[in-house]
Amino acid sequence: MGKESSAKQHKLEQIRKAKKKKVIMISSIVGTVFAAAILLLVISIIHHNNQKKNKASGIDVSGKETGYSNEVVLGDYMGLTYTPVEVSVSDEDVEEYIDSLLKNTPNYEPDYSKDKMKPVAGETVEITFSALATDEVANAVTDETRLVTIGNGLFGSEFDEMITDVTVGGTFQFLVNVPEDCEYEKLAGKEVKFSGTLNMVVILYDTVTDSYASEQSNGECTEAVEFNNYVYNLLYERAQKQADENKWNQIWNELLSNCEITIDEANVDAEYQDMISYYESYATYLGTTVDKLATEAYGYSTLQDFYDYCKTYSENIVKEQAVYNAIIAKEGISVKAGDEVYNTKVQKYMEEGGYKSIADIEKVMGQEALIEMVEDDLVSELLLSNAVPKEE
Repeated sequence: MGKESSAKQHKLEQIRKAKKKKVIMISSIVGTVFAAAILLLVISIIHHNNQKKNKASGIDVSGKETGYSNEVVLGDYMGLTYTPVEVSVSDEDVEEYIDSLLKNTPNYEPDYSKDKMKPVAGETVEITFSALATDEVANAVTDETRLVTIGNGLFGSEFDEMITDVTVGGTFQFLVNVPEDCEYEKLAGKEVKFSGTLNMVVILYDTVTDSYASEQSNGECTEAVEFNNYVYNLLYERAQKQADENKWNQIWNELLSNCEITIDEANVDAEYQDMISYYESYATYLGTTVDKLATEAYGYSTLQDFYDYCKTYSENIVKEQAVYNAIIAKEGISVKAGDEVYNTKVQKYMEEGGYKSIADIEKVMGQEALIEMVEDDLVSELLLSNAVPKEE
């Protein structure tokens, strides 16, 4: 959940990705680490809007920022330093990416000659299945679609034998003993009830085809001969983004080390409580518990580990926003709804978030939250434009 980057940069990044809805509901709690970051962002926005009503911003005569009841003595924030990272992508990088892509997202098409027939050993089939271990009360797998090569032992020899007795297009339901080395940990070594549909026998390709190139590039690349170049550009953009984030993290950490920051624990506690309350509501919506959400979906060892992270995240939000506010006040940055800079940046937020108009995004995010985003962006741009590379 972005532990290596600053909470503020993480917030700015995620807010651009989460604009379509102020609250994003996920249909499954599996694989929702990214959603967790978005939810933390939503909580911070909600709490910020609550706090802003009582905000008394400004800098007192000693240079301390007084908004949010926090105190910041700004150190140097012009000329922050960073070690540049060389951005490059090799032919080997491109080949490895494509090989991994073909392995994890196989390139295949239906073998229509096998319709209404039963598969045989060595053939690869696409199945949609659910799986329930007989010692459990809930499915370990529900309506998952994947490829199975008969004889490769994914679910063991018993499963392979059973599936060869199913006609393409037909349904199946049977009990088998799954091997201990099964990649599905909740099924490994257990008696399992499988049910589902044998969708098709497939033809697998170990190279990129035109249709695969188009599918994997969302239509940007329509020919296989262009796919290597597409992947190169994709990897280069990712590497450049990583370099930019690395630069930002370096200058932001230097900035924090230059400042004296005293945060009001009441602000942290309020942020934390809002966060926990939201997760409790979110868990109820999903029909689960915060404990399961934290350990099964977000990957924390214990619920307390998750709570500890939320506490740290809350502290970072409060601390880093206080620094932003101090620079905003020091530089006299002031943005109002309808200003040219406001309209320009919110137009960009609108386009990135898929909104139809500025009015739409204002309705969802609120003008005050958008003004904060714009002002914070102006601070980020100021810091970045004045940063200098470290001398070797």
